[in-house]
Amino acid sequence: MKPCIFLDIDGVINPNRKSTTYHFDYSLPNTLAKKLNHPKIANLNVYLVNQVYSCFSKESINYLKQLIEKYNAQIIITSSWRIVYPLDQLQTMFDIFGLGKYIKATTPLISPRTKAIQE
Repeated sequence: MKPCIFLDIDGVINPNRKSTTYHFDYSLPNTLAKKLNHPKIANLNVYLVNQVYSCFSKESINYLKQLIEKYNAQIIITSSWRIVYPLDQLQTMFDIFGLGKYIKATTPLISPRTKAIQE
C-alpha cells in the first residue's frame, strides 16, 4: 500500500480563506482549461476556480508535491470540502496544480474526523 497524506484544505493549503483578496476573473476556468489542456476545468464553478487558483498557497502546494514525490504518496481528502464537492471535482480542482491524479479518495462522513481517518 502506498503512503497516504490525509489532507485538510482550509488552513493548510488555503490558509487565508477569509482575508485573501484577488482579482476575480470570469474567464479563468476557460483560460486554465485551454492552458492545461483539461476541458473539465471549464465545467467547474467559476467562483471555485478563482478561489482555488488565487487563494491556495503556492508554497503549500509545492511542499505537498515534494512529499508526494519523495514518498510516492497518494492523497486522501479529509477536508469539509469533501462534503460539498464529489471526488471527481476535487481531482479536477487539484489538476489546476498538477495534483489531481494523486487524489485517490475522501474520508467517510464520520465524526469526529480522526475516527474517519482511522476508518
